[in-house]
Amino acid sequence: MNLMIFFKESTLTDIHEYLLEHNIKLNATDEQYLYHTPCHDPIKSNDSKKVISELVNQNVISNDRCCGEASTFAVARADVAKQVKFKKETGIKKDLVGIESNKPIKMLTTCLACRQGLSPAIKPQPILSLFIQLN
Repeated sequence: MNLMIFFKESTLTDIHEYLLEHNIKLNATDEQYLYHTPCHDPIKSNDSKKVISELVNQNVISNDRCCGEASTFAVARADVAKQVKFKKETGIKKDLVGIESNKPIKMLTTCLACRQGLSPAIKPQPILSLFIQLN
């Protein structure tokens, strides 16, 4: 069935873009944010880092390297995914060194699979899905 018959003028909007479009933002805090952009980034209207920075009302540090959790990649090619994940973890550790350590640090992502895959690597800092953070 062609759904365009029912939804002729509809568009699909990512929740983060929707929130920003409606001027819904977090209050600024003393926390610092490290943002992991998923390979399959759902944010299409603008640069992800810019959108996320506007939502949290402060500049976020972006770490764009693949985390190795995409789709079935981690299962189908676990050997390669493990290497990709190791490089991601190394990049995150470098980013964490450059952040003021006297302030709380949180890592954000828009992908639950990325969140799950990155969580063991980033302890004790929590990894949050941004839409969970906003609730």
